[in-house]
Amino acid sequence: MKHDLQKLFEEYIEECQYTRRLSPETLRGYREVWKHFMRQMPEVRSADDLKCFSSTTFFRRLENRKRLVGKEMKRTGVKASTVETYGRRLKCFFEWLRIQKIIEKNPINLESLPKAIYDDNRALKRREIEKIIAAITQNSKNAFLLRRDLAMVNVFLYCGLRRGEMLTLKMSSIDLVHGTIAVDGSTSKSKFTRTIPVARVALQSIDEYLKARKERGYKCEYLWVSDTRDCRFTEHGLKHWVKRISRLSGQKFHVHRFRHSCACALAKNKNNISLIKKFLGHRDLRMTEAYLRSLGVDDMKDSLGDMSLASFD
Repeated sequence: MKHDLQKLFEEYIEECQYTRRLSPETLRGYREVWKHFMRQMPEVRSADDLKCFSSTTFFRRLENRKRLVGKEMKRTGVKASTVETYGRRLKCFFEWLRIQKIIEKNPINLESLPKAIYDDNRALKRREIEKIIAAITQNSKNAFLLRRDLAMVNVFLYCGLRRGEMLTLKMSSIDLVHGTIAVDGSTSKSKFTRTIPVARVALQSIDEYLKARKERGYKCEYLWVSDTRDCRFTEHGLKHWVKRISRLSGQKFHVHRFRHSCACALAKNKNNISLIKKFLGHRDLRMTEAYLRSLGVDDMKDSLGDMSLASFD
């Protein structure tokens, strides 16, 4: 009996969604990798076909695939981090197949994959953030948009929220009296429900936005709303928001860079890495360390400059 891999994958995704309670963002990542797998490996359609499957063949095809970039067809390579991500996600599905006794052996060996070296600077510099803020300040078509967009930047920057956590914030999530934001674990990648303190500049920005929102008479339960109607600000709206501000500011960015920036700022202010981990909602300290890769020698000098014998008390 041949087991159709596409149907098995859908069963696996259902288990991930309803039993493991993985986030929509994580599930989207699994689907994206599987889409590329099915496209690059047309000869692998059943579980039996995995007996002859070679991960080397898959990644070689992925490396040599052609993508449309602008008006020209260009061949692009695959970063080691992409290979590692694809390998881990495929391995999870294939391991599920092994546990279900549909295949005898997991065909993905992570040890044979290249190890990603994260040495890129993901955190935004002050001048880059200032360009983004200036673009919003100078180009907002009305006072409501100005206050909303500045509040969004400040919450991204000072609270380090993930995209999904940000978009699912509700009015009830904000406590201006105690200066906190409650992040619902069901909307978080890590599934951790956490309450985080909010910097004064972000609190003031939220307060000004809420006043502008109230002036419009908006009743939507979600915190971030559309400019044109009383409804939730969507993921599509966020993509358009990033694209527009990137164009106006001349600063390319994606919202996750604000999270990296927040982590590095917390570290520069000499916060313990365990506290940073808790603030960001990470499960693994190694993930927090990866977020701090933008810190350089000068940042270490600033942290070590105040050390003395009293530091060892």
